[in-house]
Amino acid sequence: MNRALTAPEETALVALIEASRRHAERDAALIRLPLETGLRLGEVSGLNWQDLLTVHGEICPQFTLRKEIAKFKKPRFVFLNRHILPILQLYRAWYQRRYNQSNGPLWISTHNRRMSPRQIERITHGYLIGAGLPGVTFHSLRHTFALKALRQSSHGAEPVRRLLGHNSLSTTQIYLSSLDQSALIQAVDW
Repeated sequence: MNRALTAPEETALVALIEASRRHAERDAALIRLPLETGLRLGEVSGLNWQDLLTVHGEICPQFTLRKEIAKFKKPRFVFLNRHILPILQLYRAWYQRRYNQSNGPLWISTHNRRMSPRQIERITHGYLIGAGLPGVTFHSLRHTFALKALRQSSHGAEPVRRLLGHNSLSTTQIYLSSLDQSALIQAVDW
């Protein structure tokens, strides 16, 4: 089911990840990245460290999603907010210790290969079930980002359309259908 998580559901999911012992740094980054950027599953799985790093090896708060992994082969800017940057920094340190390297795929499987989209889905699904969210999918993380961005945007849906990489505003407006009544009241109560 493609729907946005409510704030309590998102809090429960994040708390479950933080309580995890095995691969906690990786899993926190893996699930929080789409929650904070709206990246699609294929885009998340195709990322390399080089995509996110400056020439000095630091995580850049803005990067260009390569056309090779972007839907419609259309590169776009991705912005890393103050919530995801420290999580990615912790994950990078863990990654360097574990794999003794600082480049390559962002997500490596237990077989030392790039994680497939299916592997990422399985990890995400496990956390979603553990958080009491059966039927919710990886794509729900993207919906959650979109709704949070729409609620924060003072410029309407156009900036969100660009962040999500949609070709048409009508596609982005599908995400608006998930707005609950309190959000609608908040939107007109200025």
